[in-house]
Amino acid sequence: MQVYPNRFNLTDTSHLKPFYLIFGEEPQQKLECLEQLRKAALAQGFDERQSLVADNQFSWDTLIEATQTLSLFSSRQIIELELPTGKPGAEGSKVLTSLTDNINPDVLLVIHGGKIDKGVQNTKWFKAIDKHGVYVPSYPLEGNALHQWIGKKMLDSGLQASPQVSQLLVECCEGNLLAATQEIEKLKLLYPN
Repeated sequence: MQVYPNRFNLTDTSHLKPFYLIFGEEPQQKLECLEQLRKAALAQGFDERQSLVADNQFSWDTLIEATQTLSLFSSRQIIELELPTGKPGAEGSKVLTSLTDNINPDVLLVIHGGKIDKGVQNTKWFKAIDKHGVYVPSYPLEGNALHQWIGKKMLDSGLQASPQVSQLLVECCEGNLLAATQEIEKLKLLYPN
């Protein structure tokens, strides 16, 4: 199931899917989605987190082992797997597809990385995981979508801004959402009321 970042709203009581795919070239949106996911999972008892990076040296047995063994200190865990290229290769594809055969309710698998194309989205592993999870594509925002994002971000921070302030932030940050977030945080500190 595909959900855009502006519609990705998890709370402490949200029903969590076993898999999340978060890909795209907008780092601030990806970070916000990951933070929401981590917070909701922690509230539901997923109090251990493992981070893995599937680079050239990565052994897919590490992922299999991580999904099958639990810690002495935690009964539920989040495994965050970064796919820098968005392509796991032949062995990785088999492993990821096999994880959907025996879904463990005590393991939450979050796969994230840069921008992926339709070719990756049409692969067997991606479709298998997407069938049981949520896919969040994060693309750079422009125009009206960027204005809406800045307005929402300011409201979430407890600030009310005129359209001129939003326009100034759009122009100053040039579509860089991380920079816009930092500027909003500065405004919040300078004008708390």
